[in-house]
Amino acid sequence: EESPGDTEALLSAIARQTGGINRRGDTDYGKVAQTLLNDYRSGKLGNHTLELPPAGTD
Repeated sequence: EESPGDTEALLSAIARQTGGINRRGDTDYGKVAQTLLNDYRSGKLGNHTLELPPAGTD
């Protein structure tokens, strides 16, 4: 099970690499979320789908 600290650490690391740090030096979670969503939609994170396969397929 994932702890909240793990998620925050991951998002903070992504923020540092993508410019998602605000003027006070804090992680801008909205900007990081938008970056992740844009990267997912454009295929930069790989070819993934959120749909479930039809029943009976393995």
